[in-house]
Amino acid sequence: MAEKFNYSSFKEWLQCTPAELQRQKVDASVLLVSLFLAFSHSNKHATPEMAGKFEDYCRTVAKCTPSVDGGVELKDAYACFFMEPLMHVASVVAGLLAQEVIKAITKRDPPMMNTVCFNAHTSCALVERIPLPPKAPVKRKAEEVADLLD
Repeated sequence: MAEKFNYSSFKEWLQCTPAELQRQKVDASVLLVSLFLAFSHSNKHATPEMAGKFEDYCRTVAKCTPSVDGGVELKDAYACFFMEPLMHVASVVAGLLAQEVIKAITKRDPPMMNTVCFNAHTSCALVERIPLPPKAPVKRKAEEVADLLD
């Protein structure tokens, strides 16, 4: 029997606020990307020189300052968003994509969740599901249901 997997759309991912991500206890690197996207959305022309405004945005609006492994300060992490893509990051992402294609063709393994964040400083790829799926209703035991019917 075929399994069916449901994933959130990219639009739903973007609508997930940094506060929601903190409640989900996602990794700090994923939270940093979310904060950058939210900051860029509120400041249409974000530039590398706006690192101070980004720090203020994190402290005042989002009320968090994520600390990512390998990064020194938040303003240094912000500057990384404006760098050209690094070759080793591209090769890791391409390898993950190839792995997912093989999974889809062979239908042997479940697919990866919808978010992968690669930290080039620690060479670590983190997989998160954003936003979390809705909670399934709690199932009752058979005897409890039988008692209700009597």
